[in-house]
Amino acid sequence: MAVLAMLGILLAPASATAPAADQPLVVLIGIADASWSEVDQDRTPALYGLLADATGSLVRRAEYAVTCPVDGWLTVSAGARVSAPRAPGATACPPLLAGRAGEPGVPAWARTWSGYRQAAQQSRYDATPGALGTLTSAAGIPVAGIGPGARLAISREDGTPAGPWTAAGHDIGAQTGAAARRLAGGGVLVIDLGADGQVDARLGEVLAALPADADVIVASLGGATSTPASRRTVDARLGVLARTGPGNDGPAALSSAATRQPGLAQTPDLTVTVLGSAGAQVPAALAGSPLTADPATDDPARRLRQLRDTGAAAHATTWVVAPVVAVIYGPALLMLGWWAVRGSRPRWTASALGVLALVPAGTFAANLVPWWRMPPVAGALLALAVATGVLGGLGWVLLRAAWADRSGKLGSIGKFGWIGKLGWMGGLGWVGPAGMLTVAVIGLDLISGSRLQLSSLIGVQPLLGGRFYGLGNPAFAIFATGTLMLGTVAGQRLPARQAAAAVAAVGVLAVIVDAAPGWGSDFGGPLALVPAVAVLAMRFGRFRLNVSRWAMIAAGTAGFTILVAILDWLRPPAQRTHLGRVVQTTLDGGLWPVIVRKLSTNWELLTVSPLNLLIPPVALLVAALLTIPAHLHRTPLRRAAAPLAQAYSATPALAHLGLAWVVCMGIASLVNDSGVVVAVTGGLVLLPALISRLVERSTSARPGPAARRPSPATPPAPRRPGRPG
Repeated sequence: MAVLAMLGILLAPASATAPAADQPLVVLIGIADASWSEVDQDRTPALYGLLADATGSLVRRAEYAVTCPVDGWLTVSAGARVSAPRAPGATACPPLLAGRAGEPGVPAWARTWSGYRQAAQQSRYDATPGALGTLTSAAGIPVAGIGPGARLAISREDGTPAGPWTAAGHDIGAQTGAAARRLAGGGVLVIDLGADGQVDARLGEVLAALPADADVIVASLGGATSTPASRRTVDARLGVLARTGPGNDGPAALSSAATRQPGLAQTPDLTVTVLGSAGAQVPAALAGSPLTADPATDDPARRLRQLRDTGAAAHATTWVVAPVVAVIYGPALLMLGWWAVRGSRPRWTASALGVLALVPAGTFAANLVPWWRMPPVAGALLALAVATGVLGGLGWVLLRAAWADRSGKLGSIGKFGWIGKLGWMGGLGWVGPAGMLTVAVIGLDLISGSRLQLSSLIGVQPLLGGRFYGLGNPAFAIFATGTLMLGTVAGQRLPARQAAAAVAAVGVLAVIVDAAPGWGSDFGGPLALVPAVAVLAMRFGRFRLNVSRWAMIAAGTAGFTILVAILDWLRPPAQRTHLGRVVQTTLDGGLWPVIVRKLSTNWELLTVSPLNLLIPPVALLVAALLTIPAHLHRTPLRRAAAPLAQAYSATPALAHLGLAWVVCMGIASLVNDSGVVVAVTGGLVLLPALISRLVERSTSARPGPAARRPSPATPPAPRRPGRPG
C-alpha cells in the first residue's frame, strides 16, 4: 500500500502554464562579491530597496570551492557549473576577458573562448559554455549585453555574441536605457556592474533607466576578485539575489525546485529562469530550475535579518564542524582508551556511550535553535549539548520502559500507556533507543522539508553546493544505521518468520522515506539500504545467503531504484528531483562525467590529509570485527574481537546487525561521492551503541565486592597438592 501511495503521488498530474503571447524584457544584472550582510539602508539604498520585492540568497559555487566573477558568468552562460582554468599556485582570480598572452600565473589559452570550453570539457560537470546565447538565437530572441561579464553570458557556443555588446561606460544609466529601447518588443539584456565601491550607485542608475514592466533579476555572481584558487578553500558567503517586475507582487522569498529551500537558489537557476521568461525552449539537460517565489514578510528590516541569518548559518557551519567534533569525540576516545588499558570501567560508561550514539541525531535537532547567532563554536556546542541531552533523556525513558515491561515492574511508568509496552526494545541496551530516536529525528525532518538538515553540523551545507534537500551522504549514513538498529530490536524477540516480517516492515518504511521524491530524493541510498534490510531480514528469517539470493537482492534493489527514478523523470522537468535528473543525465550521455566526478571527489577527500589515507584500511578492520569476530582469535585483533564474539554468541541479533551494517556502508561508500566518509559517519551511531552493549554485558557479568569476598560460612578452597602454602 505504501508503494502504491508513492506511485500515486509521483504520477499525479502537474499544472502547466502557457507562455504569454508578448514576452517582457528580461534583464539579468550581475554584481560581484555582494552579500546581504553588507546591505544597509543608508550605505546601499538601491540594494536595500530590492527588499520590497522577491529576494533570496544565491549559492555561487562553481567547480572550484572559491567562485571568481568569471566563473559566475561562465556558469550563467552554460546553465551548469563552470570555472575558468587556474594555473597551479595562482593567487588571483582570472580577469574577465582582460588578460594578455604570457601574463604570469595564468595560461595564455585560458583567455580565449576555446580555452573556457576546453576547461569545461575537462571539468567534473557536463557543462557547455554558450548555451544561453545559442538557445536565445535559436528561438529568435533579441539579446544585448553591457560589460565584460555580459560578453561571456551572451556568447554562443562558437564564442560569437548573440547580440550587440558594449563595454560598460561612465554613464551606465544611458547605456541601459538605449539597450532597453532597442529591446522594447521583448528580449534579454545582460548587464555586468563589476565589483567596486560604486556598484550600488550604478545599480540605482540601471534600475531607474529600465522600463517599469521589465523582469529584472539582480544576482551576485562571484564571491571574490582575488583569492587562493585552491579547491579546498570555501567561499564563505552566500550572494545577493533579487527579482522585481511583472508577476512579483510584493515581498517574497526566492527559491527553486533545485534547492527546495525558501530563500535559496543557485546560479544555474538564473539561466533557466532567463530562458523561460524570455520564451525560449529550456532543455531538460540544463542543471537549474526556474526561480519561484514564496510569501515573505513585508517588513524590509525583518526580511533583511532573515537573509542575514541564512548567510550566517551557512558561514558558521563551514568551519565549526572540526572543532565541535574534536571537542566531543576526542575526550570520548581518550576515555575509552584509558578504560581499555586499565581494564575497568565506571558503571555509567554504558549510558554515556548510549548518549554518544545520539550525538549525530543531535546535530540536526540542534538546528531547532539559531545557535549561529552566538559565537559559533560555543553556540554549536551548547545547542548540540542540549539537543543530545534531551534525546539522551528520551532514550533513558525508552530503555527504562523496556526493562520495566520485560520485568513486569511497570510501576508509575505504566501510567503513560504505550510507553509501558516497549518490552520488545529491551535486550540490546541502547541499540534500540538510539536507533528509534535517530530515525525519528531525521525521518520527520525529511517529511517536513529538510529544514533541520540545512546548515547543520553533519547535514547539508549550502556553500558547498551539493544537496539542498533530501538525504545527503552523511545524513543517509546516520538514517540507514538507525534504521538497521531499529529493525534489529523489532525482530529480536519474534519467531523467525515474524522477525523477518518486522525487519522488512521497518525497512520498507525507511526506504520509502529515503527514495520518495521531495522527501529523501536519494538515488544512491536505496542501492545500499535495500540490500542491507534484505540481508537483515533473511538472517532473522534463518534463510541462507547463497549466490542466488544475493543475485535476487541485487536485481530487486536495482529494479526498485530505477523504477522510482523513472517515475520521477516522467514528471515535468521543473518538478523533477535528484532522482529524475539522474535519468535525464543518463539519457543525455552525461552519466560517465557524473561517475568521474564522484570518483574524483572521493579521491580528493582521501588525499586532502595524510590521516584520511588511513580510512580505507581502518574501515576494512572494523568490517572484519563486525562480521567475523570469532575468526580473529589468532590475529592482533583478538582482544577487541573476543568480547564481540561472545556477545554475538549470546545475542545473534547483534551479529545480524553487524553484517547488515557492513553491507550497507560498503555499498554506500562505493556508489556515492564523498563515500569515504559514509562509513565513518554511520559508525558514529552504531559503534558507541554496540560498545555500550558490550560494556553492559561485562559489567553485569563482573561480580560485585560482596561476591568477591569469601563468606565466613564458606570454607577456604583447598590448596593444590605439591604447592607450598
